[in-house]
Amino acid sequence: MKQLFVVLGTACLLVGAGLVVPGPAHAIAPFDCPVVFTGAFGGNSSLTIYQIDEITGPLVTLEGNRCFIESRAFGTTPVHIDILEQGQSRTNPTGSNPVSDYIDLVFEPNTNCTLFPNPCTSVTMQSDLGGPTGETGLPSECLSPNDNNGACVRFLELANGVAMDPENQTPTPFGNIACNVSSTGGFTGPISCLNIVSDGENQEISVPEPSSALLLGAVLPGLFGFRRLSRRDR
Repeated sequence: MKQLFVVLGTACLLVGAGLVVPGPAHAIAPFDCPVVFTGAFGGNSSLTIYQIDEITGPLVTLEGNRCFIESRAFGTTPVHIDILEQGQSRTNPTGSNPVSDYIDLVFEPNTNCTLFPNPCTSVTMQSDLGGPTGETGLPSECLSPNDNNGACVRFLELANGVAMDPENQTPTPFGNIACNVSSTGGFTGPISCLNIVSDGENQEISVPEPSSALLLGAVLPGLFGFRRLSRRDR
C-alpha cells in the first residue's frame, strides 16, 4: 500500500509539472481585425462587422492596439475619431481631457493584407493611461462633432465600453457603431462596420486559467498521498 501511494504521488507531481510547460502557440491570421459578425441584420442583406479593443490581437500595447482590414471599405482619406468619456456632451465637451480613446483610420499598403500592394485600412487605437485616481483622459483633437468633411469626428462611449456614432443609423447587433453606409434597412449591398470597444480591459472577468486548475487538481492527490504516508510511518 505504501508503494502505491509513492507511485501515485510521483505520477501526479509529474503530470502537474508537465501542465506548466508551455506548448506551441496556435497559428492565427496576423494583424487582421477580427470579424465579430457577418450576415444579414436589421433589414440589410450583407453586414460585416470588424472589431478593435485594448486586449485582443498580436499588436496590443499598453493602452493601445492596431489591426488591418483587408479592403478600403471605409473610404480613401484618413479619419480621426475622438471617443468622448462617458457623460460628455458631443457638441460641447468639458474639461481639458474629455477623450477616452483615439481611433485613426489610415489607408496604406501592408504585406499582411491579401490585397497587397494595394492599400488596406489600418486601424490604430490609443487610450488614456490609468493613474492612481483612474484614467487621465486625452485632449480633444476634433473641433466639432463632425469637422473638416468627416476627417475628424466625435463618438460617445457607453457604459459597456462600446463607442457609438450618433450620426449613423445602420442597425447592428452592437448598436449604432461606425459603418460606411447609413441605412435604416433594406440596403442590398455590402456594409462594413467597425465595433470599437473603448476601455476593453474593464470588461474582462477574472477567471482561473485552465492549466492552473488542472495543475492544482493533479498535485493535490499526490500531496494527500504523501501526507498519509508520513502519518503511517510515525
